[in-house]
Amino acid sequence: MKAWQWLTSLALCIVIYIGLNSSNESVRQFITSVVYSTEHMTVMRNTVNELFSDDEVVEVASTNQKVLVKFVAIKRYDQGFKLSYEDPITITATQSGVMVYTGHTARTGKVISISYDDGYTVTYGFIDDFYHLPYSTVAQGEVIAMKEQGELFIQIEKNGRVLSLEETVEWIKDHG
Repeated sequence: MKAWQWLTSLALCIVIYIGLNSSNESVRQFITSVVYSTEHMTVMRNTVNELFSDDEVVEVASTNQKVLVKFVAIKRYDQGFKLSYEDPITITATQSGVMVYTGHTARTGKVISISYDDGYTVTYGFIDDFYHLPYSTVAQGEVIAMKEQGELFIQIEKNGRVLSLEETVEWIKDHG
């Protein structure tokens, strides 16, 4: 990123921090609703993309391989499902979105969550490597994580509701 982009991002973070620590409750509620709302996050991401986008896009290869479909078994786990794979897989963004979480949890190991433009939020767990930080944007086909053979956790949400087994398998067939 360029220096002015870093400074703009820093200024935005400072404004949000000051607003959240403000004694004015209406300011805090407004900032909380903007930061935590999926609709507002999409608007913020699109605005930031317009400010910081480089107009030059070079496609080097097609990544529409649907590797998630290659699972050999699926079983319920926590609020999502475990998919078993015999070979390593590359997890790519199914469309444009924003990375909302990257980290580690006790139940699902290394985890990433991505909120897509169509309203789906997908969480992948037990991954081996991830390549984006929280609140970074991803484009369709961009590599977001790698998984060696074994089990991959997946949880898909739409409008705050976790998809059922049938809906998850259908989403994987359509997007994975």
